Amino acid sequence: MKKEGFVLSHVMEVGIQNIMMNLPPDSKKLVMPIRCSVQMQNMELNGKELISRFKKSNRLDRKNMIMFPVLENIDKTKPKTGNHYWIFNVNIRDRCFETLDSWRTLKNKSLDVCARKMVASFRSLWEEHYASSRVLLDEFGLTNIDVPKQNNEFDCGVFALTIANGWEARPVPKFTAEDIPSIRKQLTNTWVDNANNKAPWKTILK
Repeated sequence: MKKEGFVLSHVMEVGIQNIMMNLPPDSKKLVMPIRCSVQMQNMELNGKELISRFKKSNRLDRKNMIMFPVLENIDKTKPKTGNHYWIFNVNIRDRCFETLDSWRTLKNKSLDVCARKMVASFRSLWEEHYASSRVLLDEFGLTNIDVPKQNNEFDCGVFALTIANGWEARPVPKFTAEDIPSIRKQLTNTWVDNANNKAPWKTILK
């Protein structure tokens, strides 16, 4: 990860994978890959990976929360640099859909529209794969969670990873925009030192 700047999607996937690997075996929290939310925003729900993630044998209905880090283009005039990360969370324990965005709230039209697409896609996938589950989504509303806010246009990825790692439905993770440079270093060190990382990164990065 760079000292500053926008976090590329493949780096985000590394961060998400690291979060999942560090969860305890009995954790009821699941963080999905970025590519799942991209398909869900576009209502492309027949992809093999998305279907595989939702298959009934994975027992998603036994989780407390299912998180989707979202990569959304918020400036259509900038297909590459106009992107923004935020977290869409299905809080099964508290029976609601949540948006956790370090830049906007649901009062923002583009966030509201994107979040409702995520809700619609999740409902459709749930109806297809978990129609017989005791977890019914009929009463799940969409709510905004007030999370720490970024003070520039490029730290959203670090905010999203930190929020995804720390959010357990209560309390909100405590950090500020001023903490981000240190968090970037901590994340990089964690990934490099991960037991599953076999590459000689300490030698490579000298």
